[in-house]
Amino acid sequence: MMISRHLCYVLLLLLLIQQSVSLHEDEAGLNDVIISTTGHNRVRYADFLSRDVLITSNSASHESFSLPVVDSSSKEASSSPSCHVAGRSILSGEMLWRRNVCSSTSKSCPRMSDDTARHVTASSNHKTNGGVYTLDDMGVLRKWSSSSGGLEFDTQIPGYDGGDGCGSDKKVIVLDDLTGPLLAVVEDRKDGEGVSFHSVTDGQAIPVNNNDDGDKMVLYSNELLSMAKVKSSKHDIARIMDITIVSPAVIKVVIGAIDKETLVLKLGGVVQYNLQTKSVDSAWKLSTLSTSNTPFIVTGVKLTKNVMVGLSINHDQIIALRLNSATNSAATELSASSIFHDTNVQIIDLEKESDHLMKVKGSNGIIAILSLPSLTLLGHGMGVCLHDSKPLIIDAVNNHQDDTFALQLKYNNNDHSILLPQNTNTAPSLNGDITSVFLSCQDDHVIKANYINALFTTTGGTSIMTRISYPAFAKSLTVQWIAEESLAAVSSTTFLDIDTANTDTSQDEHIDVFPSFVERLAMQAQATKEFAASASSLFGLLDHSSSSSSESSETVAARDLNFGFAKIAVLLSKPTLDTSSRLFGLDTRNQLRTKWTSMLPPNANSHAVLRTVGGGGHYSHDLMVVSETHNNNVQWRCINGVNGHVLSKGTVSHTSTVAQVMSFKSVIATGGCHEHALLLYKDGTLNYLPQDHSTKRTLHHLIQSKAGGLYMHSIDKVSGIIQSFQIQSSNSYTTDFTADLVGEMTFHPDREKIVNVVYPNRDEVVQSPAAILGDDSLLLKYLNPHIAVVVTKATKSYLETLEQQQSNGNQYVNVLSGGGTSSANNKKKPLGATPSSLTKDSLDASATPLPSTTTAAIPSLFINIIDTVSAKILYRISHSTFTSTSSTALQLNPVIPLTITENWIIYSCYNTKTKRTELSTLTLHEGMIDKHGITMFHSPQQETTFTSFTTKKPIVLHKTFNFAKEITSLGVTNTKGGISSKWILLGLGSGSLAALDRRMLDPRRPSGEPKQAEKMEGLIKYAPIIPLVPQLTPSYHLYLENIHHISSIATMLESQSYVLSYGGPDIFLTILQPSKGFDLLPDSFNRILLSLGVLGLIVLFMVIKRMGSDKSVKITWS
Repeated sequence: MMISRHLCYVLLLLLLIQQSVSLHEDEAGLNDVIISTTGHNRVRYADFLSRDVLITSNSASHESFSLPVVDSSSKEASSSPSCHVAGRSILSGEMLWRRNVCSSTSKSCPRMSDDTARHVTASSNHKTNGGVYTLDDMGVLRKWSSSSGGLEFDTQIPGYDGGDGCGSDKKVIVLDDLTGPLLAVVEDRKDGEGVSFHSVTDGQAIPVNNNDDGDKMVLYSNELLSMAKVKSSKHDIARIMDITIVSPAVIKVVIGAIDKETLVLKLGGVVQYNLQTKSVDSAWKLSTLSTSNTPFIVTGVKLTKNVMVGLSINHDQIIALRLNSATNSAATELSASSIFHDTNVQIIDLEKESDHLMKVKGSNGIIAILSLPSLTLLGHGMGVCLHDSKPLIIDAVNNHQDDTFALQLKYNNNDHSILLPQNTNTAPSLNGDITSVFLSCQDDHVIKANYINALFTTTGGTSIMTRISYPAFAKSLTVQWIAEESLAAVSSTTFLDIDTANTDTSQDEHIDVFPSFVERLAMQAQATKEFAASASSLFGLLDHSSSSSSESSETVAARDLNFGFAKIAVLLSKPTLDTSSRLFGLDTRNQLRTKWTSMLPPNANSHAVLRTVGGGGHYSHDLMVVSETHNNNVQWRCINGVNGHVLSKGTVSHTSTVAQVMSFKSVIATGGCHEHALLLYKDGTLNYLPQDHSTKRTLHHLIQSKAGGLYMHSIDKVSGIIQSFQIQSSNSYTTDFTADLVGEMTFHPDREKIVNVVYPNRDEVVQSPAAILGDDSLLLKYLNPHIAVVVTKATKSYLETLEQQQSNGNQYVNVLSGGGTSSANNKKKPLGATPSSLTKDSLDASATPLPSTTTAAIPSLFINIIDTVSAKILYRISHSTFTSTSSTALQLNPVIPLTITENWIIYSCYNTKTKRTELSTLTLHEGMIDKHGITMFHSPQQETTFTSFTTKKPIVLHKTFNFAKEITSLGVTNTKGGISSKWILLGLGSGSLAALDRRMLDPRRPSGEPKQAEKMEGLIKYAPIIPLVPQLTPSYHLYLENIHHISSIATMLESQSYVLSYGGPDIFLTILQPSKGFDLLPDSFNRILLSLGVLGLIVLFMVIKRMGSDKSVKITWS
């Protein structure tokens, strides 16, 4: 009876104790996930080539693109403007293939915008010879399979001389005919703009004329203008306006004479050319152009088989002209006010939809559909299809008041309005406004099936595929899939932990960080169910496979929460020319599914996502997003990073550019937000967000609590000026804050240009301030939280000056480049084979050093370690990565991946002398303490305070290694306590994510055989080449293209570290174990056996206690 009662107590105790969760070794690494995007950031070209495949690209239009040029100093350089063409499944949205269609990895035009497409895309759905065609900025024409993305041919277009990559409009025109398509390529050649024709099967150029030197492959614009008997002046430029096909092997070309200054089409002509006979069938001058009162503008001419449509120079009307060699008919004109019913609207672009339809885009964002050649207005909409010879016009309406999208359809004089389902996350506030639509009009199968596939694209980079059936429009719209293309341009990320109190709470709800009594009972009931479910395996105690039985989703969720695997990755996408920045909240527990999104102000110069490190409690999920807009305003919003709810927001005006933003946190929420920001402007003024008394009071306390003061700094990449400010505050809460200049330095902008600035990771935990050496001495780490690494490159003009001085024998330049005069006693054998005339005896007897066959390379890249408080350079080292004669791409985009961890600075660059990728390490130290320096009776004399103004500069150790592959990004693993070994993470140009033990890059690696003390420390012999270990490749066989950033965040387990690679078309998430799973349960661990052993010990203890009690009673009575 007593034993039964004790057993009841034991069972009750098991129910009341807190539930424990464990992680097994075989469960680690199961969260690896990859998100593959098309790499466009926003789809600007799409074509439905078949029932199953959708071709997408970021080409500016269906046929051609021109290169928007920007001031390269105004934007941060991008190492890889978009070069991707992709194929998606129309039904599921799955990406079938993606190809990089550019010949080089970097832009070749110094004036090209960083987000400009470097290629033209065209496609054909011909039954036998269809495919996808691309022309890149190096003049290479390629054809790709639409189903698999396989390369079918690539060829260099004739007459292309390379140039600077900044040529005029590039065009690839598919001249589709019943007998098969023909390719026309328009590009600047050596002798001006020309057109070449290519076979769609092998890409070979088709001869257009015969001469004494052989077949001629290019028709030049000047020749075509002469064929049309058009006389132009020396101030005119001959341009090919458009090309169309009339019949098999017969093409029609419209050429014009463009005024160089006004870009007005002054004269024009038409040439009908026969490619089979290689002769002109007919040619005539367009006399209408010379007498027209509204001349054409150069970029506004479109051609169909028999009609040319042009845009007036004032953008206020369009003209349609029939192309007939017999008679030049009068032009048909239509004003912009007649099209858009508004006198203030201008026409900004023309787009040919078919030989009978033209789309006209207005400055008010409205698109009009016109019939040709009569220029009859059919309606307003983003897209149009012909069904039974009747136009079906589709338009999208962005309703910001209701936060919905609505489709307006007009067919056969009937109007229909369809609302996109709100449960598909298609709200304008989440994805931006719909700006374009691509329709599957040309697919005969689709038309017969009475439905149209419509792809809508938004300003936020979202692609929404819908299916519209007819004639039952009102009940016919379905959303098939949604793709977030802007994930291909992620610039930064922040991780937030999820806890049970914040999974689905709203901003108005009270948040309780502890489970309630009812929730605890539910948890214990779930534990009881699992305990009962495992009772059937009691007889299989020795079989450890019972421990790996499938766990319930609730158990997995609880385990992820307890071990810190449940996180929200907040990603910020970069803005482009026509795409706004967005915030994404991705759930690591659910294969990086998008949990929430938020559109940021579209008219912003920059965005910053702020989160104060070290705050605890539920309000640690608050994020402050600060956006600096074009209209001298700073917009801010406070967001709950777990669910995306906006807690508060506001706008402040300013008169100067924001130089730095600093975040700080308060316990008392302001408008529901615990996150605050302090803004430093370039003119030295300050501002704080939100602007209320609570924020001001919190900032005042923060300044007063800093014993050494609060400092901020500004870095101007254009002028090269770095300034440091001390934030001052009086004892009164009513006075404003001031910023006093305490330090300044300058990188001369005519000599050096700031390329990048890198700061330490504020989330990193430093486990020890010193490294214990093999002889028990201490090597002190230089741990300055205010350091920053500024990467600068020499300007081209300064390099040319130094190279000229070096060639003239300037000794200063020789010393700078590591050269100088050689000693006469230097009798080392030169590298390479010794000439036969120079024997060993002659070398030994020679008193004159051998002449150098190479010139020392002049430094062109500089790594500067600065203190942002004192604005002083702590250390500076130079490298030779390019010369003044290097390629434009290498000078514009010197890829310098760099990361900072503890007192280590690791970076990579390309060495022009060795033609290899170098991986360099800098370690910063304060000094060393002997193993007998710290005892019970002796301690070293050290300063207990640190100041950036008077403390000595660090001792820097440096070592450089060679690496076999190009490195595009660097990162380092981060763990909870900083105890685990650190892995250096490398994003490789070959498309993989590699890991490297940090000890391999230790600059203290000995050149000879390691001594016993060095072996005890773990040092290995120095080797110049770092091997790439296949087993340390976290991405396995996956192809991760253009990894620009690598972030790592700690979990609650010291052995586990989250790693996220992003910045390119692919986002990859994995969990790494740098020191293996020392805190994980082994695979063979048996929970049931352990539970029964504990239970047996408890029963044995109770039995022995009972026996001892009975024996004591017997002894007492005896």
